[in-house]
Amino acid sequence: MSRAYHIETYGCQMNVLDSDIVGGVLSRAGYRKADGFTDADVIFLNTCAVRDGAESRVIRRLEAIAGDLRAARRKAVLGLLGCVAQGSGEELIERAPFLDLVVGTDRYGDLPTLIETAVERREPLVDIAVDPSVNYDGEPRMGPSGVTGFVAAMRGCDMGCTFCIVPRTRGEERSRRPLDVLREVRWLVARGVKEVTLLGQKVNAYKWEDAKFADLLRMVAEVPGVERVRYTSPHPLWFTRKLVQAMASHPRICPSVHLPLQSGSDVVLERMKRGYTSKRFARIVRDLRTAMPDVGVTTDIIVGFPGETEDDHQKTLELVRTAQFDSAFMFAYSPRPQTEAAEMPDQLPEDVKKRRLREVIDVQESITASRNADWVGREVEILVERVSKKRDDEFFGRTPENQPVVVPGTADLVGQILRVRVTDSYAHTLRGEIIAREGADVPLKEGASSDLQAAPGRSCIERAS
Repeated sequence: MSRAYHIETYGCQMNVLDSDIVGGVLSRAGYRKADGFTDADVIFLNTCAVRDGAESRVIRRLEAIAGDLRAARRKAVLGLLGCVAQGSGEELIERAPFLDLVVGTDRYGDLPTLIETAVERREPLVDIAVDPSVNYDGEPRMGPSGVTGFVAAMRGCDMGCTFCIVPRTRGEERSRRPLDVLREVRWLVARGVKEVTLLGQKVNAYKWEDAKFADLLRMVAEVPGVERVRYTSPHPLWFTRKLVQAMASHPRICPSVHLPLQSGSDVVLERMKRGYTSKRFARIVRDLRTAMPDVGVTTDIIVGFPGETEDDHQKTLELVRTAQFDSAFMFAYSPRPQTEAAEMPDQLPEDVKKRRLREVIDVQESITASRNADWVGREVEILVERVSKKRDDEFFGRTPENQPVVVPGTADLVGQILRVRVTDSYAHTLRGEIIAREGADVPLKEGASSDLQAAPGRSCIERAS
């Protein structure tokens, strides 16, 4: 009987993709996917180190798994992957001596050999060797579990933001050949994927010979069977008018973007080494909305960065009000080991950071509620991704602008593009009623488009009326 593996994934979409690759590598070596960690012979946690306390949370989870295995008198190889593994290495063995394997982000292709070596040695094995040439081209990956899928356009980052650990855990920046990206996209489409998201730590800095990111985006959008294309996360410093034009003009490139702001203060942005000003960021948002009035814009915001004054904080609030983001990931600054910001003077007290974070959240939540309410009564198109997490008779999808929408229905809706009328808005979700579906003889209201199936790419350029 083949051995079984189990992977728990934490963090960003790149980690989700990496877990698919790890699963593919292990499957090729004869492993099968277990139903859960209690049935697995090999257990991996794929981790994220971006937020403070990530390592402690991982250790607690590992301790819980190890305790359950002991209680069940089961033996399994217990390993750690991802950014925590890459960043902490040998230190993890000291904190969690029950670990068998600690494997860095460039070493997944050798996992079957590393597992066997760890078993034979009967002592922990740490391999976090860095290999800038690794981009996992040619490695197998697990097939998609739904109608959306991720493809890495590039890996690593050379930016060196003072708060960020990613360059140390993901290595130097390298773009993939367009042909390799397109081959992977076609592989996903053949397995039922309709929406592809291109990934990269600063994905719009992609460059391969004469091809820039906007060129790659168009190439992916032209792959037969692709109905929607998204990307994350771009960096404002590489956000070009050519990219805006590609988004606005190509029917399958979705009008949505997650554009990290981090701070609205130029002084703080300079201390972060972000490379752009608040004025430039605001201009990008204006350019996007001029080209695509309904474009969805989300962001990341860090409050309480070392040295941030009350005036700096007010500038962030001002830019949040001006930009009118659809939603935001908002955090109080937390120092990450071996980053410049962790050693900066003028670290702010926790109570100040919490208060400022609360103020930013309150402003953004009000904006989100208002923008969501503006969709009520409008007609949109959604790609149904899955059953709702709350009810099995409701289904979840997103508009091209990345607005989440829940509709009543049955399982046959998954993978379909529906025309929906928005009936209600909530804090972070819209609710709608179905007007028409692909291939179904359902009446449309007068004046609505009826060519949903005949023109599969229309879903990302048809604007709600």
